[in-house]
Amino acid sequence: MAEELAQLREGLWPRDVDDRWVVWLDGGTLRCWRSWTGTCIYETKVAVSEDGTGVAAMLDVLDDPDSYRRAGTDAGELERFESVLPLVWRREDEGDALAGVSVLGG
Repeated sequence: MAEELAQLREGLWPRDVDDRWVVWLDGGTLRCWRSWTGTCIYETKVAVSEDGTGVAAMLDVLDDPDSYRRAGTDAGELERFESVLPLVWRREDEGDALAGVSVLGG
């Protein structure tokens, strides 16, 4: 987990036009925004422990119907947010397989 946090601090940036999300841990705030529009959809405070692992504490979701259509429930929105990082990690892993380099150092 500490390795993933280090990678998030560097940011996960789009590699091609099909990449939908940009994710960056800016200090203690994790931000996820749509790569096509540059609109920040999610922000969450991340509490980092002494061992370098982190826990998201509170999720803020963009509340602008002209820019983002929210899920019908808070649980639905949380589920959407929780799906962002796996998409980005998968993208990073696929890119590493193609490049022959491990992003997570493994």
